[in-house]
Amino acid sequence: MPGDNDGAVGVAAPAGVWQHDPSTCRSRQIVRSRPYSRALTVAESTDNRTRKARASGSGDFDHGVAAVIASARSSEELRDLRRGLRGLSRVGIHSFEALTRALPDLRGLAGWTAVLLLEARGRRASRALLSLLTGGDNVLAVEASKALANLGGVQVLRGCTRVLESEVPTPAKRAAVYALASMRDDKAAGTIVARVLDRDEDPDLRGQAAEGLDFFGREGGPHRQLAVRTALRGLEDHSPVVRFWCAFALGAMPHPPAIPALRRLARRDKAVCPGWWRVCDEAADAVAQMEGRPVPERTRTPQSRVPDTRLPPRRTRAGWPRAR
Repeated sequence: MPGDNDGAVGVAAPAGVWQHDPSTCRSRQIVRSRPYSRALTVAESTDNRTRKARASGSGDFDHGVAAVIASARSSEELRDLRRGLRGLSRVGIHSFEALTRALPDLRGLAGWTAVLLLEARGRRASRALLSLLTGGDNVLAVEASKALANLGGVQVLRGCTRVLESEVPTPAKRAAVYALASMRDDKAAGTIVARVLDRDEDPDLRGQAAEGLDFFGREGGPHRQLAVRTALRGLEDHSPVVRFWCAFALGAMPHPPAIPALRRLARRDKAVCPGWWRVCDEAADAVAQMEGRPVPERTRTPQSRVPDTRLPPRRTRAGWPRAR
């Protein structure tokens, strides 16, 4: 989680280790707080009361709270989300307008809960979420990138592209690449490919982009040949992170003609992708995936970089290549 406190305004979340597992990165948590108790029973409200609430802007917010609460996938997520909502209530946030104004100052569970509420609002919240990518809080940037990927749309596409073209810290660019690669929009293909091939870019950013090549290389997609060529070139890149994720992408597309190249990589490339395993092991897994053989469980290696800005990978053993 982004933090263990209720996340009041101005309170930074503990540094902590940012876990790779999407189930821990994305866990949703909740707070039973008096101001939001009506969201739990909004369906029982009278029509007159609902119209009055919507007229003041709070009805829309209450429905957003109810939607986020309903999305909780476990009792732990529900409990934590309630804590985040309590933090927002404590500083007087009862509408999306107030939430947007306070967004730059939110931290911890309150900031994380705010991102979930904005995502529940839909594409109307795209601009506010885009502002978090460059807001300086790397943990919230990660959460915002996941919300933006789920929302998609022209505004998100253009906004993330602007982030990549601007002079911002690398964590902000990684978050933008994650959103672009995960929103599954063919219009982002050129931007993703350019990042994979740019050897002057940060290796983690390039690896993030390489992971997204599997969508653009899908069967029947308009950019399949471009994605395949890029991933094949990436197998010979100087960065083990890029080689690792290009091997993953080829197996996930899938692209069987790449099997000979992947087998060569599996025999000789002993370099390790930080936070995962050896490139040769990933190449062997990609071949196994395409040949219909079981993909073995592997033990991740420790991170060699500060982990609190890492984005959650889409590969999981439970749902190869990704479970979202």
